[in-house]
Amino acid sequence: MRTRSLHAFILPLLLSFAGCQADVTGSSGSNLPAVGNARNSFGFSVRARTLDLDQSYPLSFDADSVSVGLAVVGYGAGSAEFQLLDASGQVLFTRDLGVNTAEGNASLAVRRPATARVRFSGYSGIVAIGVGGK
Repeated sequence: MRTRSLHAFILPLLLSFAGCQADVTGSSGSNLPAVGNARNSFGFSVRARTLDLDQSYPLSFDADSVSVGLAVVGYGAGSAEFQLLDASGQVLFTRDLGVNTAEGNASLAVRRPATARVRFSGYSGIVAIGVGGK
């Protein structure tokens, strides 16, 4: 039952992030990430066109377990990776974003994430990521 409610939460979240755009770089709205970061939740989305970015975000999670959902659509070129790291810098979760995909059931129950890291190199595509504590 918890998986069902998680999917009911994550899927609309991902779809709403994928639809976010800001027209600050011309008519395309590309390469401007939208980031939401609060206690026990993190969201990241970007409509990328040959994007180069390496960014880390400090997280505030105190939940017993964490779930991750992500979607990549319109992948065209380049490489990208999303990681969650613990307080000592060890990787808890990693995903290659270089392929069209959607997943909403990855769970972490061992250690709490302290940092989210996104890395893009010449990347084109639309990415939406949601991380939530439960």
